[in-house]
Amino acid sequence: MKFFDLHCDTIQKIVEEDHDFATSGELHVNLPGIISSNTIAQVFACFILETHHPNQAFEVCNAYIDAIETLIATHKDRFVPATSFQHLA
Repeated sequence: MKFFDLHCDTIQKIVEEDHDFATSGELHVNLPGIISSNTIAQVFACFILETHHPNQAFEVCNAYIDAIETLIATHKDRFVPATSFQHLA
């Protein structure tokens, strides 16, 4: 069975708590887990609570997006950005 996960908050912990995606067991989703679970698509949530980041939502969200782009670049043998349905085929 293949998995398509439409939401995870892992990127928040990577950015705000400095967890390593490739090795941290503290994350709900990490690289070893994605590999072992046969996940074919992972959607990282960039949800910012204003109460946690007053007047900084735009900047924090951009930090999350930068971290996702870094994950893709670091693990380009495993990840590609899906910008259309054709990327998932």
